Amino acid sequence: MKNKNCILKEIDIDFIQPTQLFLSKSKYDKLALNEHDYDPILVRKTGDITYLIDHHEELLYLANKGLKKINVCYYDNDNIDTLLYFTRIDLCLRKGIKRIKDLSIYLLSDRDYKRKWEKPEEKLTDHLYKTPYEGLSFIREIEESSKTDICDKVLRTLPDWFGIEEAIVEYGQKVKQLDFIKIEYHNMVIGFCAYKLNYGLNCDLYVLGIYHDFHRFGIGSKLIEYINNEVKKQDVKYLSVKTLSDTHVDSHYGKTRNFYIKNGFYPFEELPNLWGEENPCLLMIKEVN
Repeated sequence: MKNKNCILKEIDIDFIQPTQLFLSKSKYDKLALNEHDYDPILVRKTGDITYLIDHHEELLYLANKGLKKINVCYYDNDNIDTLLYFTRIDLCLRKGIKRIKDLSIYLLSDRDYKRKWEKPEEKLTDHLYKTPYEGLSFIREIEESSKTDICDKVLRTLPDWFGIEEAIVEYGQKVKQLDFIKIEYHNMVIGFCAYKLNYGLNCDLYVLGIYHDFHRFGIGSKLIEYINNEVKKQDVKYLSVKTLSDTHVDSHYGKTRNFYIKNGFYPFEELPNLWGEENPCLLMIKEVN
């Protein structure tokens, strides 16, 4: 595999989640007739889920040959439409398709494959682009162990923002006592926000994280909007957040500041000693509206 965005690894075939409801029997039969050495299978890992990008027939053929493990290529490219793949995963799980061998009974003729998969898939893609947030939900989590587990899992996938082990552990402990909103997409957790109310006047966003594969889709902005509307019911006047100041050169936190500015936050005060001189803190605020 020559793709520079790939990380090679051997994993259990049954750990790979399919993303199609039907397979092409003619594609499968060609693999059996033209047996050769195969390139690693393209997969992607988002959170706890490792899922197929393509080559379902190939993986099924190898599984039916008796292979238990397979070389995969973890594809790390922002051009992948994660919303579409997670929508497909939801459809598969609803149909009981959790591993590649579950698709053995769904090998179809070319005519049926086009009718049952290719044409509906085109409609699904069109529908998703028109309603990208249809599977999105924000749910209040009250179980302390779940708060810690979600926080830990998400932050560990974001080393560019949360790369200090002690800080991750501290976040995981502190969120237990805070209001906690988990973000789900088709019933799969993809992020969270923990916040605290100060004197009934201000809502401070203590920590927020979304799996990197779900960045760029406006989900963070939807989360801010949701929290804004929730605390407005309690007559809270302001939202605040602390992030790294622009006096510290860090491109990732530059994107973070731009995200908050885009969502109505203003730089309010620099707190250079709060996190230590090496990590100058910037307090940002916005009015609840």
